[in-house]
Amino acid sequence: MTNKVTCIICPKSCIIEAKKEDDGITLAGDSCSRGKKYAIVEITDPRRIFTSTVLISGANLKVVPVRTTKPIKKNDWVNAKKIIDKLKLDAPLEFGRIIVSDFLEKGIDLIITREILQDNN
Repeated sequence: MTNKVTCIICPKSCIIEAKKEDDGITLAGDSCSRGKKYAIVEITDPRRIFTSTVLISGANLKVVPVRTTKPIKKNDWVNAKKIIDKLKLDAPLEFGRIIVSDFLEKGIDLIITREILQDNN
């Protein structure tokens, strides 16, 4: 099976055709070594920064945006959402605060991406 990958490493946005074979991966359309590396990773172990929201209380907002500090496997996104759905935080919350250390993988944390002040009403 041949997969088409649009490289995002540089502005050229090469369309790389990657084909998994028994003896490895065959690439076509890449114009640099960085594109080759990107396509191989995208075919064998695709990862993305995971973003979502977590419920909060004690603020005028109902949720706070969060993200992982490093990309996680795309196959882990369902498990990531299950973990996040169980969380509820109390305001105030600081930007960059780690709310889950080693989120799904060692060395990847889940952090807050917006400061939330406590509602004084």
